[in-house]
Amino acid sequence: FKLENPSIFPQLFLLILFAFPVAAKNMDFDIIYEGHTNIIVADGDITIETPRKFQEFLNSDKLDGFMFQVHLNSDGGNLIGGINLGRMIRDHGFSTNVKSYLPNISEEEFWHPLENEGKCLSACALAFLGGLHRNIEEPSLVGFHQFSTDFEIDNQPEDIAVTQATTQLVSS
Repeated sequence: FKLENPSIFPQLFLLILFAFPVAAKNMDFDIIYEGHTNIIVADGDITIETPRKFQEFLNSDKLDGFMFQVHLNSDGGNLIGGINLGRMIRDHGFSTNVKSYLPNISEEEFWHPLENEGKCLSACALAFLGGLHRNIEEPSLVGFHQFSTDFEIDNQPEDIAVTQATTQLVSS
């Protein structure tokens, strides 16, 4: 097999890369007991359901009244979910940090995994801002960007422009 036009490789690579969607991992919550300050691990993509799942986690018997930090690791997700998660973090007086952890596959109650750099992008950055005290240690990253929508109203360009402008106003 001989490819006549090798310049097609970049386009072919992009087609393959974007043809198969990557499955998103919805945000999960776990706890690491660290004495007087315990860590709530929040890892995965933020959806509109994430604040409800966070509240269910907070209502569980895992929380014992000590001080808590929320360690976020997420590519982002739903704008409203991120804003609401940030409000909940602030309402509870939690601090935020950006770190990632290997999952607790042993199901042990007291686990002390090694922390790794994390990322908190897009809607996660808004949740991060909810922290009463916020900390980022290198090489972890927090990434902000303008929000947009792919919502179309009767395929009218002026309506799409209004939608984009409204989205930008809400995010500011």
